[in-house]
Amino acid sequence: MRKLARLFFLAALLITCRGMAADQYTVTIGEPLPGTSLPRGRVGLGIAVNIDKSWDQLAEPDRAAWRAYTEMADPDVTPPFPMPHIRSFLKKLDTYDFPRQTDDTIVHSEDVLLVVRVTETGKVSQVEVMDASKDGSRTMSHYEKTLAARYVVALLSTPFSPALYKGQPAPSAFIMRISHTTVTG
Repeated sequence: MRKLARLFFLAALLITCRGMAADQYTVTIGEPLPGTSLPRGRVGLGIAVNIDKSWDQLAEPDRAAWRAYTEMADPDVTPPFPMPHIRSFLKKLDTYDFPRQTDDTIVHSEDVLLVVRVTETGKVSQVEVMDASKDGSRTMSHYEKTLAARYVVALLSTPFSPALYKGQPAPSAFIMRISHTTVTG
């Protein structure tokens, strides 16, 4: 009995620690699992950037990670950035009717790409959903379609700091790769 209790405690500790590590870069989506305080799912951008800071508050490694994420490596370009921070964008994805994966494994999905166009005033003017298949033969699952639709709605309602080219606001476009994590529980 003690052995079983010790194993249960270690498993709970491992799951809790994994959930706490995810907090820095993700936010909860969906309802919590019955009988636990662990979230059913979390959503993030798939990059390690502090989601609670504005562009001006980000450390240089975070800025470099965001530049790589948006594929805007030109030092003369400051990429667009969600205002006031990434958490404000990710919280717009919070929903109770989000579709669930059918298993209890951790799932990372980077099959859906979005092309996000941001005006020189920081307004998202267009979001295009792209399938990642090379020949266009693969269709998106219901889950991927729902995930993409939630991102489109959240992006269209999120103000961005506009991209800057040599210090001047400029229209821009970047690719957003969707990453979703379902936490075991």
